[in-house]
Amino acid sequence: MKGTIYVVASELSPKRVIDDALGEIEVKGEFEIFLNRPPKVTNLVVLYPATGGVERRLVDWLDAITRIVVLWRKGWNSLPAALAIEAHLRSLGFPVTLAEARKFEAVEGMRPIRMATIGGVSDWILGPRPPHIDISPPEPVGEKPMEKALSLAREIEKSVYSLGLDGVAVNCFNLSKRWGFVPCVTLSVLNGRGIPAACEGDLMSLLAMILGRRILGVSGMMGNVSYYTRGNVVLAHCTAPSDWGVISYRTHFETGLPISPIVEGFRGPGLLASFIGGRFRIAEVEVLGRENEEYACRNQFLLRTPETFVPVGNHHVLFDGNAREFAESLVAMGYRADLFTL
Repeated sequence: MKGTIYVVASELSPKRVIDDALGEIEVKGEFEIFLNRPPKVTNLVVLYPATGGVERRLVDWLDAITRIVVLWRKGWNSLPAALAIEAHLRSLGFPVTLAEARKFEAVEGMRPIRMATIGGVSDWILGPRPPHIDISPPEPVGEKPMEKALSLAREIEKSVYSLGLDGVAVNCFNLSKRWGFVPCVTLSVLNGRGIPAACEGDLMSLLAMILGRRILGVSGMMGNVSYYTRGNVVLAHCTAPSDWGVISYRTHFETGLPISPIVEGFRGPGLLASFIGGRFRIAEVEVLGRENEEYACRNQFLLRTPETFVPVGNHHVLFDGNAREFAESLVAMGYRADLFTL
């Protein structure tokens, strides 16, 4: 797969500007160069504002999350345009590297991340929404809720492979009214099969789950921080990956609808991840065990956390993996990451 460089200059600038800008970069390997025209999304995108005034055009061209390098050069308001593009893309969850054009040698990067929502994003999910597509909700088949949930998983899995997706986020609360059951089992099964699937249309949590799968090779449990004291967090949600060991089923916590899986989970070292403010927050944790309070979602895990760690935002993702490895890999990809250690 080829990398791609997009060079854009304002129409107000002299015609020689792009030629001068191209003269400052050295291109190695397989790259296509697009001048002032929309891109193809590839594994590595290099955005090069040769002048100011082109920020919106560049960021509106992107339809997948991929590794992005933003170049700048001295003069022509190239640097302020590059800084604005970098900040905006980071807020959307893109991994971004900022580089001076004359010192940059183009090399290939990682493949894109392609995400989808099913039924859109829940109203209460705040913050930016990274590039994604929306899929029409499939109609589950079967007589019983379990049959419907499993048929739904099969249909979503087909869409993931046919559309080349890395994961899906399902607007479960809205769709449960239509279906008559919550898709907690559906999401559990998908995650257990290696397809990241997030609740409530939460794309930022889905991004963390996809990267956890890519870097660590494991499933992640998206959950609410239902309780917090210094040094401890309870993470709770009504779904969790089926490969964490399903032990029973219950009704869904908020709605009372069928059907939510109860999983055994794991004990010992793990990590807790969230994406907020344009960066990942990664905490080493120790999973101490399950809890069973009636005032929280069905899967509840008590975590020992670093004394310096304070949860920010609602949804976090729990992984059975090495926090330092995850954080260092994210940084190598171009993300920003803060690591909290026990």
